[in-house]
Amino acid sequence: MGTAGIVYKGFNLLTRSYQLHESKCWTVHVEIRRNGRSQPFSLAERYQTEEEAVARCFGLGRDIIDGKVAGWSVNHLGPPGWSFKGEFLRQLVIAGVVISVLASSSFYVERASSPTTISPSAPSTGRAPRPTRSRHGSGSQRRSLEGL
Repeated sequence: MGTAGIVYKGFNLLTRSYQLHESKCWTVHVEIRRNGRSQPFSLAERYQTEEEAVARCFGLGRDIIDGKVAGWSVNHLGPPGWSFKGEFLRQLVIAGVVISVLASSSFYVERASSPTTISPSAPSTGRAPRPTRSRHGSGSQRRSLEGL
């Protein structure tokens, strides 16, 4: 298996050429990496020697990076210095903080005729909360929370 690597414009190009058993020809496979992410590219072209295949892999990789190959791009790999892992961790931390804040706010469900209302709990006084009047019903439709 032919494996070689170079750096081009901040991208790591790694060849993944291999020799086909029956024809003894070499394939064109290149992997382009940056910021912990990678994208493989392949061509149906075959070469008689490993050196030719590796040279074609690097040429293909450079052309893709330079935007010369229609339909193939590495823009999703991010600009130099940008870290996918760092961005993911930042989003994860933000989500954790939001969940923590929501979890620390205690809520209770107040049972009313319709619809069910959710109210933030009042500071604990050691007694059950007082039932409230629903906007959608009359005073006779109030239910006590003590029966729950």
